[in-house]
Amino acid sequence: MKKISIYFPESNITVRASLLEEEEPELCQLLWEAVKEPLRMACHHTMSTGDVFVAFPRPPKHPPQTGTQAKPLGRKNVLWSDLQVGQLFWRGWNMGVAYGKCTEPLNPGGSVVAQVDEEDLDAFVEACQEVWNCCYFKHCLATIVVKREAD
Repeated sequence: MKKISIYFPESNITVRASLLEEEEPELCQLLWEAVKEPLRMACHHTMSTGDVFVAFPRPPKHPPQTGTQAKPLGRKNVLWSDLQVGQLFWRGWNMGVAYGKCTEPLNPGGSVVAQVDEEDLDAFVEACQEVWNCCYFKHCLATIVVKREAD
C-alpha cells in the first residue's frame, strides 16, 4: 500500500496517510506523481465553513487537468459536508484536507484519495488546528509538505 507523509512546519508535526488506490486509482496515481519530490503547499482555510482547508502548490507553467464543482475529477462524487476526519481529496493539482465537520454541501472538485492513518489522527487534528490559528489569529501563511512515504 502506498503512503504519503504530511509535514506541518508551523506545528512541527508529521502524519502518514494511506492512498485509497482501490477506490480512486487514477487520482491516486496523479497525486503519487505530483509528490515524486516533496511538494510544499500554501494552506487556505475558509474560516467560516468548518474544519477543512485547501492546500495549493506553486502554479505550474502549463495548465494541469483539474476538477471543478461542476465537473469533478474522480470516480466517487463527494461533498465537502460528506468528508470525514483525516480524509484528503485531490483535484488534479491541489489538496483538500478535512479535520472535522464542514457545512458546505458542494462538490470540492475531486475525490477522496487518502486517509490519515488511525494512529496519527490526534496529531493530525492538532496540526490542522494550528493551520486555522495561523490564518485567523496570527495572520501568517501556513504550509504543508507532502511527500511519498513508501512504495
